[in-house]
Amino acid sequence: MENPSDDKPFIIYLDIDGVLVSYLKLRDFDDDGHHSFVPKAVETLNSIISMFDAHICIVSTWGRSYRYSDKINEFKDFLISRGIIVNGLTIGDCDDRAGYVLKMKLEGYRRFLIIDDEVLEYYKRGDEIGYNRILYSNPWRCLDEFDLVGVSRNFNRINGNEYPEILIN
Repeated sequence: MENPSDDKPFIIYLDIDGVLVSYLKLRDFDDDGHHSFVPKAVETLNSIISMFDAHICIVSTWGRSYRYSDKINEFKDFLISRGIIVNGLTIGDCDDRAGYVLKMKLEGYRRFLIIDDEVLEYYKRGDEIGYNRILYSNPWRCLDEFDLVGVSRNFNRINGNEYPEILIN
């Protein structure tokens, strides 16, 4: 039996502050006026994107001003200018992150990984989301090689389409 989510891309629900921007560097800005991204975090994110051939869904407050279709390409260009691979980009609901992930799951986006430094909201709904799909990022060091090891070791569980029945409904 073919799984209905087979035609849906793998989604990385991505926060930015604490994932790509270190809390240690919140006063550091690049020439364009935006915060500096941690190079190792960008490298790690790109490895994860490549591993799953993933699309990005921004669930960060950074996405608020780019929600409208005429601005999303501007944000895509910004991410690319920071060295991030962008196979596809959407902007999610930063005010109800866990709810948005579950809404998208009901719409057939069952292959996903959440990368965020504020994970309590997700863990409260972990039985519905799946605990192995939540990657906590240390907000001081951001994404790094240790996070990549964790994702690599859980690749089949994260990428799989088979879910316990209770999580499907």
